[in-house]
Amino acid sequence: MTSMRTMCGGLGEAMAADDTVRSLCNKVRPAIEQSNKSNAALSEFEPISYRSQVVAGTNYFVKIKVGPDAYAHARIFQPLPCYGSTPELGGVQLPCLLGGIDGGVEAEDESASSNPYVQWFQLHMNNEAITRGFKFDRHFGSPSELDPLYVVELDNLAMCTQKTNFLNPLLRAKIIRLLRDFGNKKDVERYARYVMQRQRSRSSTELPRVLSSAFLPEKEEDKDKTRLDRITKGQHFQELKHTMPELFDPERSQEISELQRLSIAHAEDSRHRLYQQFYSPEAAVAYLAHRFSPAYAVNFRVLHEVMKRCPDFKPTSILDYGSGPAPSVCAAMDVWGQRLIKQVTCIEPSVHMKQMGKYMLSDFSAHVEWSSQLYDSKNQRQGIITISYVLMHLKGQEARDLLVRNLWNRLEDGGVLVVIEAGTPTGFRFIHHIRELFIMQLPPKAFHFVAPCPHESMCPLATTGRDWCHFHQGVKRLPHYVYNKGSQARHVEWDKFSFLVVRKGVGPRQKYDKEEDAPTAAEKSYFWPRLLMPPIKAGGHTLVDACSAPNNFERLSVSKAKPHTMGYRFSRKVMWGDLWRFPKRVNRRNAREYVPEETKRHLERLAKKAYENIRGKKDHEKGTTKEEFKDEKQEEPLHYGK
Repeated sequence: MTSMRTMCGGLGEAMAADDTVRSLCNKVRPAIEQSNKSNAALSEFEPISYRSQVVAGTNYFVKIKVGPDAYAHARIFQPLPCYGSTPELGGVQLPCLLGGIDGGVEAEDESASSNPYVQWFQLHMNNEAITRGFKFDRHFGSPSELDPLYVVELDNLAMCTQKTNFLNPLLRAKIIRLLRDFGNKKDVERYARYVMQRQRSRSSTELPRVLSSAFLPEKEEDKDKTRLDRITKGQHFQELKHTMPELFDPERSQEISELQRLSIAHAEDSRHRLYQQFYSPEAAVAYLAHRFSPAYAVNFRVLHEVMKRCPDFKPTSILDYGSGPAPSVCAAMDVWGQRLIKQVTCIEPSVHMKQMGKYMLSDFSAHVEWSSQLYDSKNQRQGIITISYVLMHLKGQEARDLLVRNLWNRLEDGGVLVVIEAGTPTGFRFIHHIRELFIMQLPPKAFHFVAPCPHESMCPLATTGRDWCHFHQGVKRLPHYVYNKGSQARHVEWDKFSFLVVRKGVGPRQKYDKEEDAPTAAEKSYFWPRLLMPPIKAGGHTLVDACSAPNNFERLSVSKAKPHTMGYRFSRKVMWGDLWRFPKRVNRRNAREYVPEETKRHLERLAKKAYENIRGKKDHEKGTTKEEFKDEKQEEPLHYGK
C-alpha cells in the first residue's frame, strides 16, 4: 500500500503545480485576450494535469474557457533563468505564449511574435525538438496533438488489429438453423476435414524462399560468371551492341525480375497438384460451417481498417470475385452499412455455393446480382473489389496477373482493391507477386498501398528467405453441439492470413514528403511502421519488429525509463499487425537475427533427448539412431506444414 507520506507528497506537488499554472495563466491573460478572435471574456482557466520538462524550461498546457460552453487550448512556456531573460511586465517575469486559442490551432499574435525570446524558441520548434543528441527527445508539434481527444484518435488509428471478432448474430443464427435442418452432423464434419486437408496440402507445404523484386538489379559480380556473358563481352559483339542496344540495356533488369517471378511461381505450382474444386451440396454446407466464420472475421478486420484510415472512402457498389457463401459482402455490409452500399455483384461459378451465398444475403436490402463469369462492362465501375481466398484455385501465375489487371480496370477513381490469402508462404507469394505487378507496370501516382505496407518500395521480408508477411485474427467458433471443429475446450480459433489493400489514385505518401506535413490523423497513419511480429513484452521494456519506409524490417526498443513520447504504455497493449505511431529507437537493423549453428546443434541435442523420453524407457535404453531421428525431423514439418 502507498504510505501516507507518499500520498501527501504527491498531493502537495500536484497542488504546487496547479498554483504555478494558474499564476502563469494570469500573467499571460492580456496576450490571450488580445489573440482571442471571438472577443469573449475569459472567465476562467482550467489547467490540464500535464506538463513537459525540456532543456530550456517547462511547457504548461492549459484549457481555457472562452464562453459558456466553449473551450480552447493554449501552451505556455516558462523559461529557466539561465537561458536568458524574458521581457518583464511590472517587475514580474512574463512567460511566453506559444499558441493561440483558435480551436486548439496555433496562431501567432503580434504580442508574442514581437517577443525576441518567442522568436528564439520558435526557431528551435520548427524541427519539433530541442535536441540533446537523442532521437527520443522531441516535443509534440502543435497543441492539438496534446488534446486528449486527438491522442485517442491517434491511438484508435494505430490499433487497427481486432483481438477477437464475433460473427453477426443474424448470420450466426442462419448457419445454426441450416446445420440443424441439414442433419448428418458427423458426415458434414468428416467431409469438411477432407476438403480442408486438400486445401492445406496445396497452401501449407511450401517453404519460405527469397522472392524476386524489381528493386533488386542484376549484380555486377554475377554478370561475367556464365560463358555466354564472357562471349558477349568480346570484340565480335561490339557491333551488335551498337545496332541492338536494347538487348544489353541495364533497364532490362525489370524484365529479368519478372521472368524470375514467373519462374518461381511455375516451379512452386508444379510441385502441387492443381485441381478445381467442385462443390456438392454436402461440400457447400461443410464449407459454410467450417470456413465462413474465419473468412468473415478476416474480411471484417481488413475492411474496418480501410474504413478508419480512408474516412473519405464511401463505396456504393462492391464486386466480390469468388464469393462462395459471400463472407466478404457480409463483412462490407456490417462495416459501411446497408444504406451506403446499393449495388452488389457476386461472381461464383459453383451452383451450390451460389445457393449458400443467396441464403446468407437474403436479409440485406441492397440489390445483389449473381453471375458465374466476369463479363465485360465498360460503363459500370465498382467502388470496392474483393478477392478473398481465390488465387490459390487459379492455374498459373499468368492467370492470376490477368485477373488482377482485369479487376483493377473495373475500379472507379479512388476505388479500393482488397486481396486476401492464407497466411502461409504460398499465400504470401501470391500477395508479393501482385504487389510487384503494381510496382512494375503502373506509374507511382496511379496507385498507393493502404495496408499493410507503409511504403511502395521493395518488400523487406521477401528477401529474407525465412519470414513472410502474415497476420492472425481471432473469431468465436460455432457451438460444438452444432458443428465440432476441434477441441471442445477452445471456443476461439485464430486464422492466419496475408492481405494487400490497393487504392487507385494519389496517396498521402505521394502528396506529402513527411508525416508532419499531413494535416489529418488518417493521412499521418500512412507514414507509420507496422508490426509484422508479435511484440516481445519483457520486464521494463518492449521489443517491436516493424516494417518501415523505405524498405526496412527493424527491431525497435521501447524502454520504461524513456520519456512518454516513446510510447511505452502503448507498447504494452499493442498487438501483432498494429501501427507504431511513436518515434523510433532502433535496437537492431535486422529485426530477426536467426539462430546460429552452434545454438541449432544444442537445440537438436535437446530435441533428441526429448524424443527418446517420449518413446519410453525401453526404447530409451536401446538408444536412438541418427537415421530414426532424422526421419522424425522430416515428418514433423510435413505434418504441421511449417
